Amino acid sequence: MARIKQACKNHPQRLTSRRCYYCHAPICTECQQHIEHHLFCGYWCYLRWKTKQVSTKFKAIPHLTTIALIVLILLSNLILFFYFSHQLSDLKSKIPAPAPVSQKDSAWFKIDSVFRPVQNQISFAVAASGQISVSLWQNGNLVQFSNVRNGYLNFTNVPLIYGENHFVLWAHKANGNTQLIDSLNISYRSARLEFLARPVSMVPVQEKLVALTFDAGSSNKGADTLLSILRQKKLHCTLF
Repeated sequence: MARIKQACKNHPQRLTSRRCYYCHAPICTECQQHIEHHLFCGYWCYLRWKTKQVSTKFKAIPHLTTIALIVLILLSNLILFFYFSHQLSDLKSKIPAPAPVSQKDSAWFKIDSVFRPVQNQISFAVAASGQISVSLWQNGNLVQFSNVRNGYLNFTNVPLIYGENHFVLWAHKANGNTQLIDSLNISYRSARLEFLARPVSMVPVQEKLVALTFDAGSSNKGADTLLSILRQKKLHCTLF
């Protein structure tokens, strides 16, 4: 059965029975565009038809949504990994270098609890001859005092104070004379704690937000209850 001729969409004075393959509008011979064995009224209709074809083929792939979600998660984790690696590198570069040694009997050590697994304790081993006693001083305060036995003396598990620690070892002889054995300075700090403890008064946001902070006090009795309520409301906060 022959199609009924209608006026061309672009040339109303011309009658035609041809139709655009996508929008089905009547098109005359001058308006027809032969693309991929079909007639289109323009390149725009062809692009929309081609997009629909590609979309239909992708929908036919089984578990396409799951695959796309997995790829998105992997890419997000990769971006976060490089971002935080860059942040840690910046923090490491911002740690001030130890002060230069000003005395021959002094030594400087830098202990970083982020990049090396260390504890806030230090031990001293002293080798000495004769009947002497040794005192250990930390920041001007007497920490331990002991006698040398069998030529050796150990001061173990001496706690470090966060920040600067100045240690001095003195030898005390039986005649009352005192002699300096050694002194050293230890700067004990954590780049992670300093990063988290930095003052934050303002951050750039795209919308109006309210920052919630809570002081949990010396005991965490109310922290679990508070976090449970916030979790139900899907809210985030900072606890001290």
